Amino acid sequence: MPRYFWKYGNTLNNFSVSINGGVYLLIFKGTPKRIIYVGTTNSFQRRMAQHKAAYQIGNRTIWKTSPTEDIYELMSCEGKRGKSSRFKYYTSLAKSGKLWAHTTLEKEHIANDLNPKDDFNTNWKEYVSNFYLKNIEVWTCDMFDDQERILALESKIQRTISSNFLIESHINGHGMSFLGKIEFTGDISNYKYTFDSLPNFGEDETLIFNSLSNKKIIKYEKIDSKRKKIAKQIKTEEARKTHQFAYTSWQKEEDEIIYACCQQNIELKEIADVYLQRTEKEIDNRIKYLSRYYKFPKKYT
Repeated sequence: MPRYFWKYGNTLNNFSVSINGGVYLLIFKGTPKRIIYVGTTNSFQRRMAQHKAAYQIGNRTIWKTSPTEDIYELMSCEGKRGKSSRFKYYTSLAKSGKLWAHTTLEKEHIANDLNPKDDFNTNWKEYVSNFYLKNIEVWTCDMFDDQERILALESKIQRTISSNFLIESHINGHGMSFLGKIEFTGDISNYKYTFDSLPNFGEDETLIFNSLSNKKIIKYEKIDSKRKKIAKQIKTEEARKTHQFAYTSWQKEEDEIIYACCQQNIELKEIADVYLQRTEKEIDNRIKYLSRYYKFPKKYT
């Protein structure tokens, strides 16, 4: 089995790479470092020149962040279920000036796909030249294999990172991802790769590269999701000091008790404290839910 080496090629602003081809990574130097694009080429020099020129005119996707931030906090749509929710999420980033959404396709008019009112020259050009390009590292892996094996490695990296960090795209299409379009359509499990050197990136990516596959290797959660979970846990713990069954799963018997109590005009506080040992808010919400199936006295709805 062939062994592969990843080589550092400086930053995209001042890259230094070979004329060889293979797979390459663009890594943003944030906290931690993160892979933001994976590609293949038959000439690293030519491809990096194309990327640099395209970024400078807005013909690439650009994320507005700083080295002290995790860029995956923007790129990941973790917590957003369904295509419409993801599209709305990425659109909100574009409208708040954090995402210049643009494909690598050559177009006559360069624009932000998710915010047509955005202006590249006014809002992005200086940022790209003075900051973004200087904070994107280039890493290349020379490969003299057949094209299928090269594409398989590119897609294996893209799929694994996408599935671990939930990185999608604003474009609804098969294989579309901000990490690059996933081109390989064959059985990716047939291809194994051994690396004698890895890029200098974060612990998560190192773990992923040492176990390249489509399965979930790490548990990634955005900061906002973590905060919500902590807040929910604190809320639950506080509630259970006075209501034993607060925020546990609802049982059918409890629904029957609620309905029976309401038919007898028992107050919510008494239902909560005496009959069910749950918070009043939970009881109120449950009645609203059950009112779709049962008729409750008006005072409760």
